[in-house]
Amino acid sequence: MTQSDRITTTSDTQTDAQSLTHDAALGLAINQQVYIQKIRHDQLGKALGLSKSTISRKLRGLVPWSAEEVSLTAAFLGLDAANLMPSPDGHGGWMPASFVLPQHAPAMAKAPAVAGALVEPPERIELSTYSLRVNRSAD
Repeated sequence: MTQSDRITTTSDTQTDAQSLTHDAALGLAINQQVYIQKIRHDQLGKALGLSKSTISRKLRGLVPWSAEEVSLTAAFLGLDAANLMPSPDGHGGWMPASFVLPQHAPAMAKAPAVAGALVEPPERIELSTYSLRVNRSAD
């Protein structure tokens, strides 16, 4: 495998400069929950019967999610599957689901309260190749 085979381009997860694919928007919503609940990728992978690397690729929108995986993930996170599903953005892409704080998520039982957790995340969250990035520059 050459280095160029390993590089993922923005076009893999985005339909254009501003729009996400369905799987990228779904992965972003799930990744927010994984982050806030302090769940490791290997823990989610074990719950779904998938490897850590497959979970990582799914969260980045590089591997599609099956309906069963979305349902199992939602149950693991203490949410309804509908709370994770993206919606069309009107431009051929998808918007991630609005953040919902789970009330009885098993992984959050030992987690301390998060200040401002009931507030929606910043609007300028960008999906990068390996993580979420908040664009703090003024419009």
